[in-house]
Amino acid sequence: MRRLSRQLTLALSLALSGCSFFGAGGNSEESCDLALAALCELPFGTSPTFGGETEIDTSSDARCNAILPPDMEKGIPELCVITGTAITIKANAVVRATGARALALVARENLSIYGTLDVSSHRESTLRSTVSELVGAGAGSTCPAFARMPGGGTLGGAGGAGGSFSGSGGAGGAGDTDDTNVAGGLPGAALTAQEVGTLHAGCAGQGGGAAAVAGGDGGQGGGAVYLASMKVVQVIGEGKIGANGAGGKGGGPLAGGGGGGSGGMIVVDAPLVIVAGLISANGGGGGEGGDGTAGGDGADGTLSVSPARGGASGASLAKGGNGAAASTTATPGDGSITSGGGGGGSVGVVRFRTDDLKTTGGMISPPPT
Repeated sequence: MRRLSRQLTLALSLALSGCSFFGAGGNSEESCDLALAALCELPFGTSPTFGGETEIDTSSDARCNAILPPDMEKGIPELCVITGTAITIKANAVVRATGARALALVARENLSIYGTLDVSSHRESTLRSTVSELVGAGAGSTCPAFARMPGGGTLGGAGGAGGSFSGSGGAGGAGDTDDTNVAGGLPGAALTAQEVGTLHAGCAGQGGGAAAVAGGDGGQGGGAVYLASMKVVQVIGEGKIGANGAGGKGGGPLAGGGGGGSGGMIVVDAPLVIVAGLISANGGGGGEGGDGTAGGDGADGTLSVSPARGGASGASLAKGGNGAAASTTATPGDGSITSGGGGGGSVGVVRFRTDDLKTTGGMISPPPT
């Protein structure tokens, strides 16, 4: 069913009441079946079209027509809302959303994705030369505590656990297994449906255990995005939506690798939803533990149905665990006589709220709920 919770409807109504959007462009003769009745009255006069490379900072972007306050008790994060009569992401375009707020795109008519909409977190610095990691829109949600911290010591540090979300992250590998045998980190429990709520970003991986130097940082969890239309949301052609977790960073010499971040959350609400492209909320790979040199970073969650590989540069025997994807689970990091690899991150959540879902030729990872 495509009905969002009554709590979210009330939160949006309260957030939008009194602003110029109400009654300023709605068409009373046009049928609107969105569960969020307030959205039917918004003036969707423009039709945003995204081409080329576009970055949206949900913390400050002027294209956010409305900023909706959070209600964490009801599972509603703060939202940057972009509206339009129609919203289109053109073929070969990449729209990347970062920032503290989750992203919402809401169209009166068609919401069409022919290119890529990415609210993922990324370890790779090649996406932007000035930072080493990009954090997806709304990432940094409150998540369950890790069950155990990874051990550390001068002879070797253990790996951090992967972030848990709809499933459990992989455990971190043990370090210094031929001597002190320091234990790897253990993941927190998977989130319950109540904890996930209406829209929830992914959970970060755990940092690796230290040796003489720090262990690798855990990867950030994937971001969160809500897509709604009064008619159709379509992901077609080469269209892709990603809310994947970042890979864990490799540990310094003898230090443990960081755990991969979990996938985030993608919610689609429309009378008709067509997925002939790709939607993914996959976990990142765990970082490799260090030996004489630093370990390799885990791969970011893939914009595909394949798992992200754990770090395995050959610097040590402590490979990172693979991130979860599709119906596979996150794998633990390897232990070694020096350090431990980080565990892979869990998958996130893909949720459709529709009366008519068409997925011929489409790929969705993990399977939708």
